[in-house]
Amino acid sequence: MKTEREAPFLMGKSQDQYGHKDQIQNQTPDPLTATTDVVRDLKQALAAVAITLPSLGVDLASCTVTSTPRPLVELGRCTPETAERLSAALRKAAAP
Repeated sequence: MKTEREAPFLMGKSQDQYGHKDQIQNQTPDPLTATTDVVRDLKQALAAVAITLPSLGVDLASCTVTSTPRPLVELGRCTPETAERLSAALRKAAAP
């Protein structure tokens, strides 16, 4: 078993053995990681209502435009049947 000195994260500590603050826990994710997480969450939410958007993903071209990337989510194309199911799921979720 790892000791507190070897694995400060596992022990719930915010400092390592040298007293340095754990930068991983204190940093917000970079824009690409955050966008990837959003895409994963959206895929899971759509799967919960039996909808798959085959082209859903991170638009990598939007990550290279500037020195401060603002990645976009690529929703892509889908069949009319998928679009109909998506519309129905959104209407149902928006209903009072």
